Amino acid sequence: MDRQTARKMVSDATDLDELLAALQEIEAQLAGGPDEDDPLCVRVAELVDVTSLPTYGGQEPRDTTGVWSWDATRLLVGEGSWAECWVEDRLDEETLRALRIEAVAAGDTAQVELCSRALAGDEVALIECIRVVAEGQG
Repeated sequence: MDRQTARKMVSDATDLDELLAALQEIEAQLAGGPDEDDPLCVRVAELVDVTSLPTYGGQEPRDTTGVWSWDATRLLVGEGSWAECWVEDRLDEETLRALRIEAVAAGDTAQVELCSRALAGDEVALIECIRVVAEGQG
């Protein structure tokens, strides 16, 4: 795959799902190529500037560690291979407060602290809270 094709695939994406699919397709097409010993994520970064991927509205997260792109209600997150990345919902303040209340009632001081940090704007804590909510819904 050449740089122009890869960049077009990324720029043609109209939302987070399409962006992730494009990055995963680029990575899949690079698999088994002549540079097989290089990590695929590094090879994708040689074709596409992954530090400035398109975003689709919404406020930029305070901490973008592990966040590749976003829209008003979701984040594209993960580290390593694009195959290991995912799109997840952002949590609103009301949901975080409810989760913290549940944690207080359950005596889960670690979760109370995590929710408090997320409410204070700690994006890493927010991502962990999103995982906790997703596990509870699953």
